[in-house]
Amino acid sequence: MYYIKSRNDMIARILISAVTGILFSLLAFSEAFSSAEGPLFQALEKKRPEIVPGRELLLLEADEESVAAAGSLPWDSDTISEGLMILTEMNAQAVVLDSAVEKGNLLYTDLNDKLRDSFEREFTLIKDNIKTLFNAIRLGSVRPKDTASFVDDIISLTDKSKMRLMEASGSRVPDRMMYRHIYHAENPLDSNLRFIRPSLSRLGLPERSDPLAHAVLQAVLDRLGNPAVEESPGNLLLHNALSDGKNKSDIVIPLDKRGAILPEFPKGTPESSFRRLSLNLLVRHSILESELYSELKAMEQAGYLSWSGEAMSPLAIYEFSRKPGSIDTEEWRRLRKQFYRITAGFLSGNAEKKIDEGYSLLLESPTLTPDGKRNILALKSAAGSSFSRAGKTLEELLKLRDTLEREIKSSICIIVPELKDPLSRVMASSGLADALLSGHYFRIFPSREAFLVSGFLAVFLSLILAALSPVSAAIAGIAAVILSSAAASLFFVNTGIWFNPLLAAGSAASAALVSVFTGSISSYRINESISRQSSVSLQLSKYPSLYPTLESDTPEGEKREASIIAVRLRLNGITWSPDSSAGNKVISALHIYHETIGAVLRENGAFLYALEGEVIFASFGGRIPGKGHRIQAELAASAVLEGEDKLSENFKNAGIVYNAGSVSVGIDTGLCGFGSDDIDALPEYIASGDVPARAGILSGLGERYKCRILITEDTAEEICEGFEAVKLDRLIPEIDKKGKYFFCLRRRQ
Repeated sequence: MYYIKSRNDMIARILISAVTGILFSLLAFSEAFSSAEGPLFQALEKKRPEIVPGRELLLLEADEESVAAAGSLPWDSDTISEGLMILTEMNAQAVVLDSAVEKGNLLYTDLNDKLRDSFEREFTLIKDNIKTLFNAIRLGSVRPKDTASFVDDIISLTDKSKMRLMEASGSRVPDRMMYRHIYHAENPLDSNLRFIRPSLSRLGLPERSDPLAHAVLQAVLDRLGNPAVEESPGNLLLHNALSDGKNKSDIVIPLDKRGAILPEFPKGTPESSFRRLSLNLLVRHSILESELYSELKAMEQAGYLSWSGEAMSPLAIYEFSRKPGSIDTEEWRRLRKQFYRITAGFLSGNAEKKIDEGYSLLLESPTLTPDGKRNILALKSAAGSSFSRAGKTLEELLKLRDTLEREIKSSICIIVPELKDPLSRVMASSGLADALLSGHYFRIFPSREAFLVSGFLAVFLSLILAALSPVSAAIAGIAAVILSSAAASLFFVNTGIWFNPLLAAGSAASAALVSVFTGSISSYRINESISRQSSVSLQLSKYPSLYPTLESDTPEGEKREASIIAVRLRLNGITWSPDSSAGNKVISALHIYHETIGAVLRENGAFLYALEGEVIFASFGGRIPGKGHRIQAELAASAVLEGEDKLSENFKNAGIVYNAGSVSVGIDTGLCGFGSDDIDALPEYIASGDVPARAGILSGLGERYKCRILITEDTAEEICEGFEAVKLDRLIPEIDKKGKYFFCLRRRQ
């Protein structure tokens, strides 16, 4: 099998297939092919490496334990206030509430200046009173027996100071602690959220009816310093944003064609994605702190706190920290730390030992009655139990505080109901918030660049396929479609940049399909060239006069270089008169053709060795080796065309009308096998090999190329005088792909 590689056909094939692929690439500008949505996007998204969400987002979940301890959300104002106070103390960056809370009843900000001055004045007086008493005792101004009354006076003065401080704290102005850092789900929407709303809609969240999502995103914008927003096609620019919380820089966020951000969500369940913390830890903290306060209060009433050795009672510090006034948040945190430091020092210091020793000394008194002894033993046991309970409570509370501070510090805390659905609105809005903070978002390959890439792919593929046979081009085209779609898919999986694999595959497929189709039409196969004629096979034994007797000195099976000439008659170039015999008209026409053209070939030194219907095969140089057989074949071909007048006359005498130009010649030169053939009705001596096959094919291409004589490049090495060879195309076998150019042989003008 052979096919023809035509330069003109190849150029047309390249242009048509490339233009088709480029036209398909124009779909890159359509929303359907550039939108990062649909089943294919979702399937490839699952192949992306798992992302690690940024640490700034923390979901505070009202799980079963917290619900059991404090009830279902929304909680009352007091419970929420307790939780917000803990979050503030633990350096939460912001708090987002998903429950209704009465504004103004949450927390009070800081101690005012009046209360601060009162603290300093009252404790200065207490310190001076204590110092005066001890100096008087040291100098002997106070008798030992009068010491107890002076101590009672100091305690009385301390109680009065406490009352005056409480009165001063009652004049505080109520306000919300961290007011600028608490984002309530019912707060009005900020104007900067307008660019995020399309993203909420894409995620299945209503643009305006999901206050929690808006509150989360508003907290994120405030975290970024509320940067100036500039929108441009495909991008959103945040000017001078606090990208790392400290330094300002511009943040570029890619947008899709609808102006929406494409966030990349953490995979898996909520447990394996965003950080989560049970609200029960906050509830537990409040309970433990309340228990600790009760124990300290009981110790104060029992007089134990007087052994703390600190100038300020831990209870006073605690009560101030529970109702802060106008001091700043950092000062308030310092007071809270001071409370736990003093309490820990008191419970782990020598106070318990000294109290125990005091009771032991009392038990040794000889005047102690049995009832008094029992009372002192009870007091001693109660003191030990009180210190033990307070110590255990403090130990558990400090461990809990370490955990809370480690998890909450610098976090945007989102208070939410129990999370069971990873695709809930909480997870969706958190995913979008994480994308803004950490840059976890998808990008869409720009439409213009996508068009250029897919168009280039179509052109490149068209150039490659044009050099292949239709069958090979089809295989290569299928491979190109698979590879292009796989490359686009891997590109998205590895980079997060969406280049639609269907666009790449479609451009390659359209270019390949058209290339194969046009190649199939333009290629010329040997079976097609032969089928254009009637291919009537005749028994050569009916025409013995056409064949000379073989020379006896020609060895059988010898290979020699020869020029093979094939002369073909197009049967559509002859017609018969109405009175001719229908049964014998084809055979009669071919007989006349064989006799006439055969005679011309013999006269020009040709050895006729085969008749295949309308094709006559003859060789030059096969029987008698030597140079010049190319020239002989070319001259014989010219003589065949010149002998058409005789052929036309013989047809006319037989009642057959011959259309001039219906005979064409093909010549090829090369090694041929000459020898006998045992097939009946064929001559005993024939030429075999690729050379006769190519000559036969060329004889059938004359009409297509408007040329009467076609020769191969091997034959064109020698051109007879007065002729010229014009290069046409290449004839390529299907198997080894080593083709030969062929030429049109014509007389010089």
